[in-house]
Amino acid sequence: MLLLGPKLNRHLYTQEELEIAQASAERLIDARASAEIARRLLALQRQRLAESQVLDRQTRRVIHDDVLPELHTALLMLDGSPSSPGGDGAQHGAPATGQSAPRNAAAHLTQPGKVGAGRNAAPPRRGELAEAFDHVAWRVLPESEIIAARLSSLQTGILFYAAREVLRNAARHGRGQTPNRPLSLMITAGGSDELSLCIEDDGVGLTNTTSADGGKGLALHSTMLAVVGGTLHLHSEAGQFTQVTLTSGPPAQI
Repeated sequence: MLLLGPKLNRHLYTQEELEIAQASAERLIDARASAEIARRLLALQRQRLAESQVLDRQTRRVIHDDVLPELHTALLMLDGSPSSPGGDGAQHGAPATGQSAPRNAAAHLTQPGKVGAGRNAAPPRRGELAEAFDHVAWRVLPESEIIAARLSSLQTGILFYAAREVLRNAARHGRGQTPNRPLSLMITAGGSDELSLCIEDDGVGLTNTTSADGGKGLALHSTMLAVVGGTLHLHSEAGQFTQVTLTSGPPAQI
């Protein structure tokens, strides 16, 4: 709506002036519509580019996260040794290709009443990480549920697998050389413009062995998070704790 107030000289508007005002308003509407169309096209282009870059790295992630643990478990079984706790057990039904992984993860992460990328990756009562930790505590801020619902399936999938890798590393390396050492986990979900997931354990912290074994996996997931605008920050104190903070990147607006 274009509202014309009284003229400065208090005269009536002429037909020509009304037509000029109408044409000006139409030009402003056209300019805004063009800008909005361009913004949406750029957002779609960025999304397609991110999906393409993630797909290029997806095969590496599946090999590192799913195939290698199964091969490791198979070798241990052939040697007659029990599989090591903390995430290297066989993953039955693991995705065979990189394309199916994000969809499967998104289906779990978008269940109502659950934080999008963390609660489903946390140690369950049975399964891969069932007995990896002595205690697991959750702190879910109310806004995290709202932000998680707005994330794309690509973002939730990447965040899910990154969180799972962090949990596996904590379970595998948190006790160091002391198998009976108590190990607890604290997971905090929150954020404002993007979902933030903080995973902290009270284990032995980073060591040379931890950096060598777990560094490549975290580097891969950090790169995939960066593609969608997310981040992975790691902070550790020797003998005290290891804290990893994951962010999803801002929800896509198209």
